[in-house]
Amino acid sequence: MEQTAFKRFKSEIGHFFRVSILNIAFAAILMAFGLTVIVMEVVSMYETFTTDLYLIYSPVVLFVAICAMAIGFSWIVTSARILEGVEEIQDDLRKLEKEERWERKPNAQLHESSLEPGIGDEDLTRLIVRMLSHYRDNHATINRMIYVCMLGSVTIFLLGTLASLEFFQVTSTSLTFTIGPDILLLPSLLITTAIAFVSLISSIYFYRFSKVWDERIGEIDQAAALLNTALENDGQ
Repeated sequence: MEQTAFKRFKSEIGHFFRVSILNIAFAAILMAFGLTVIVMEVVSMYETFTTDLYLIYSPVVLFVAICAMAIGFSWIVTSARILEGVEEIQDDLRKLEKEERWERKPNAQLHESSLEPGIGDEDLTRLIVRMLSHYRDNHATINRMIYVCMLGSVTIFLLGTLASLEFFQVTSTSLTFTIGPDILLLPSLLITTAIAFVSLISSIYFYRFSKVWDERIGEIDQAAALLNTALENDGQ
């Protein structure tokens, strides 16, 4: 295989790994949000029934918070399972790349950094097959992970931006906003924007790679169907 095939596969694995990590992070945020609301609602209920204070609480909000925490926990478990398979392939890829670079180092006269990265054709093919198998087995879940990552990046950007604004106004001719009086809000806004940008870019690239993998799997299935048909015809 050409060197570009190795670089492309390495990029695909990298984006897959980041999307998996970000899904775990977004699920953890959702779980933490649900737990926070649950605690607030339980405290409000306790204060209402044990003191003379009347605090507003909502069973609907409590139910939604419980659902959010449950969904966040289940999604962490699901994303971690996907991440484990990707991480194993990524570790094997790095190990084989390191071994290949060491074997091609001529008499220790060249620095290792001067060697082009890559692995053997058979090793690369084996890893691609493992990746396709992992993708096929978890196709529906991985597709949901892509959209969760996109939605999470947009949500984090909006929440981070709104939390940093002191004034915001939209008219038919202009858009006016000012960042809060605390100058420390600016670094947090920049960090939030960077996280959202990286999340969105990784999910978009991985979405493109997933379409390529779908085509690869389709071609494999077609080839397998043709082979089965040919074997059946030969057997008759």
